[in-house]
Amino acid sequence: MTLNHVTVVLYETPSGATPVEAFLDSLPPKIYRKAFWTLHTIQTLGRAHSHYFKAMKGTGGLYEVRVSAARGALRLLGFFAPESLFVLLHGFLKKTQHTPSNEIAIARQRKDEYLRRCREDP
Repeated sequence: MTLNHVTVVLYETPSGATPVEAFLDSLPPKIYRKAFWTLHTIQTLGRAHSHYFKAMKGTGGLYEVRVSAARGALRLLGFFAPESLFVLLHGFLKKTQHTPSNEIAIARQRKDEYLRRCREDP
């Protein structure tokens, strides 16, 4: 998948918190490095194999960044925003084959809130 000149950014709450950053900071160093390698690949090379980056069907435009870990898999959910941004909305450790609906719901709520703020503050 080619992602022409995309900039990866972290979703920020109205109060200024960055939940994805807090999640990444809580990870063991080895998984943290793998997550940043994957994000770096997406951002600098402008492409990613579907093993690392995939559109999620039926989620309203969400994508998942996929990172394999010894005890499950790390998922970072995000979406493409205007101005060639890929906004990371939510991160979690996935322990089952299917992505839990509550994790998708968190990402969708944050996406809606992000887009609402963008419309209000042009």
